[in-house]
Amino acid sequence: MRDRNSSPETTKRLRRRRKLLIWSVVPVLLVILTAAKIFSLGILADTAADGFDRGDSAVVSSAASRLAFANIFEPHKAFFAAGDALVLEQDYAGARGRFEEALAAAPASDDCRIRVNLVLTIEALGDSALESGDNSEAARLFAEGLALIKQAPPECFPESPSAQGSEGEKLNRADARLKQKSGQSSQQQPEQGDDGEGQPEPSDEARQSQLQKLEQSGKAAQQERNTGRQRDEYLDTDGAGTDRPW
Repeated sequence: MRDRNSSPETTKRLRRRRKLLIWSVVPVLLVILTAAKIFSLGILADTAADGFDRGDSAVVSSAASRLAFANIFEPHKAFFAAGDALVLEQDYAGARGRFEEALAAAPASDDCRIRVNLVLTIEALGDSALESGDNSEAARLFAEGLALIKQAPPECFPESPSAQGSEGEKLNRADARLKQKSGQSSQQQPEQGDDGEGQPEPSDEARQSQLQKLEQSGKAAQQERNTGRQRDEYLDTDGAGTDRPW
């Protein structure tokens, strides 16, 4: 009689134990999955970096896609790697968008690294506009790059301004180049008075000379693109090359 009465109670206890066991397994699985994801981030980052060094945009792009999957820890690194993949493809407009997303999502500790690539990408877009003769667009882009450098946090700049390879050095070099290019783009734009009077119109000979200079500049730029030097210069512009993925 006692065994029969205790049987339902025993069954209830067993059910409670099963439920507790199941609920205890869930957090354990979450911990395991979280650890696996964190571990994979380092592997994928190394894969992206190696692909970037080899100039293999497909590898970098694939690693970036996998970095983005369920990445609640460091989503900015996926955007950054995707931007570097687009740089290898010379899609600077697309790369700019990815770097802007990375900068918006990044912690302060990674701001400088991302800012360097964003500035260099905008500089490349400005160079392209200048080569095509769109001086006003080039001037606008160069001004945007200078503004980004000015907005950089003090932590970006080392105590020693000549520290080789630092983000601060790269930003300082980009700042000097952009200021010089901004002056060039301004000089190439036609000067006009407030009402168009008092400024002599350039002669046909002067116009022809200016057109020849622009044409020669465009041909030189095209030759550099054809030989692959444009990408190389972007990756290492006067010692201020872009940063590869983490």
